[in-house]
Parts: sequence; structure tokens; C-alpha cells
Amino acid sequence: LPVLIGLRALQGIALAGVYVSYMPLLLATTDEDHQGHILGKAVALTYLGLSLGPVIGGALTQFVGWRCIFLFSAIAIFISYNLIRPIKEEWYANGAPFVNLVSSALCISGIILALYGLSSFDDYGTFFFAGLVILGIFIIHEGKSFHPLLPLYLFRNLTFSMSNLAALIQYSSTYAVSFLLSLYFQLILGLSPALSGAILLVQPIIMAFLSPKAGDLSDKYGPRGIASLGLLLTAMGLTAFALFPHVPIGGAAVFLIFIGLGAALFGAPNNSAIMGSVKKMHHGIASSILALSRNLGQALSMAVVTFIMTTETAKYASYAEGVVAALHLSFIILAVLCFLAVAASLARGRNHEKV
Repeated sequence: LPVLIGLRALQGIALAGVYVSYMPLLLATTDEDHQGHILGKAVALTYLGLSLGPVIGGALTQFVGWRCIFLFSAIAIFISYNLIRPIKEEWYANGAPFVNLVSSALCISGIILALYGLSSFDDYGTFFFAGLVILGIFIIHEGKSFHPLLPLYLFRNLTFSMSNLAALIQYSSTYAVSFLLSLYFQLILGLSPALSGAILLVQPIIMAFLSPKAGDLSDKYGPRGIASLGLLLTAMGLTAFALFPHVPIGGAAVFLIFIGLGAALFGAPNNSAIMGSVKKMHHGIASSILALSRNLGQALSMAVVTFIMTTETAKYASYAEGVVAALHLSFIILAVLCFLAVAASLARGRNHEKV
């Protein structure tokens, strides 16, 4: 197990380089008037990969064995490497003359402690607060550093700060949906894992097909209204799940369509707003902050839902009743979060000034 976890950590370090570089690479060859279009295609391919991954992984696990998933992934990454290898030119701006080791140590240790403490709050809640303290020290240090790891002045731009906040809250409100519904379909409705997975595919497939169109709409009408409408549709889908805790399969599929449509309308326009609010020299750091918002939102979503699931199921003699109660409360909280994301999206205004 330690070897497996260590190798997974190595994968995370390597993939961080992919997550922060693909958008700057795309935008380096795209004019500003069409960046929503190209980011829409990128988002669509991302969701398509997320849709196919669990399906392929489930089939490999069932018919071959779970270890072959890593071999399959290695082959796919090797193909990706050979696709990017012919590109010889690099695009970059002048950066810091050295790596800010103090900032890096504070940031990494603060995030690790905070997330570890949050995921095991009952036993290790002290780590969570220690992480917050270290992150506070990191912010103070960044404000005084001549070569900051995180340029705080970027957040003075209302579009940049509110768009990242909207992304953080949106992922916090939607990431755990598949986990919750997987439990509901299998434990409450008695569906097979394969059928449950097929129903859950409704959301990412909708997102994959409609994201390019959302990017085009963003280029034509601006990202603020399109992204806010998407968040509103997502909030409506989450609210529907909260109001109907015993929803049948057909109803769940309809609610997932709303969430998928909303996520498609939000993803590309919001990414375009973030990348379009900074100068080209800051595309890399903007992409990394967006990736941080996304992953932190996903972690918070699962932490909140796991805590609710643990506490609610302990209150009921029947585990099934506890699961339904936990689902009901979780979807209420997720819906409220998504409405907060709508407010953050609208608060970004129409500022086109770059930082």
C-alpha cells in the first residue's frame, strides 16, 4: 500500500504539469476573440475523457483485473506524449530568477495538512487548523515577497477573483453528485453497478456535447451571463434532488440533464473569463489557480458529503433510511452552495481590464 500511494503521489506531481500548461498552450495559438471556442473544445474533450474513464475502468476491472487499469493508462499517456512531442517551440514570459522555496514549502505543507485534517476531522481536526494557520502565513509572506509564488495582485481584478470563487463553489456543489447517486441507485433502488454507471453517464455526455457551443456563445455574448445561467440550471437540478429524495430512475435522469447542461454552460465561459482577465505572461499562474480551485472544490465536496453520510447513517436503525436522509441533507447543502456560486458569477461584473 505505501508503494501504491507513493506512485500515485508521483502521478499527481506529474499531472500538475499537464493541468497548468494545457490552457496556456492552447491560448498561445488562439486569438482572443475565439478563446471561448477553443476552451469549449478542451472542456468537451475533458468531460468525454471523464465519461469514458469509469466505463473503461469498470470493464477492465470486471473482465481482466484492476491492475491492468494502470497498464492501459500508461499506454494512453504514451500516446499523448507522442502527440505533443513534435511541438518544439515553447511559449513563456520572463519569470522569477529562482524558485521561491519558502513560499513553496508553506503552500504545500499548508494544503496537505488542511486537506488531511478535513478528511479525518473527528480524529485529526488539529491538522486542519494547523494547515489554515500555515496557509495564512503563506499569504502574508506572499504579500511581502519580491518574487511571489502566487501574485496576489491578480485577485484585485474582480473578474479573475469572482470567476475563481465561482469555480471553487461550483465544483464543491457538483463533484459529489455521482458518488451520492451511485449509492442511491445501488443501495436504495437495487440497481446493478453497470446500470448505475450508465445512468450517471447522462450528465458528462451532455457536458461533452454542449461545451463547444457554450464556448462559442461566450465569444459572442460574453462569459458572465452564459456561466451564470449554467450555474442557475445546475442549482435547479440539485434543488430537484433535494425536494424529491425518493426520485425514480427517469426523474433522476432528467435532473442529471439539468446539471449536465448547467455545467456545460458554465465550464468553458468561466475558464475563458479567467484566462481573458490576465495578460499573456500570467496565463500559466492563472491556469494553476483555476486548477487549484477545481481540485480544492472537489476535495471539499467529498469531505462535506462524507461527514454528512457518517453522521446521518448513525442516527437510524436502518442503514437504507440513513442513506436517504444523508442524500436529502447533502443535496440541500449542495444546492445552497450552487446558488452562492450564481451570486459569485454575477458579481464578477463586465470588467475587461487585464492584470
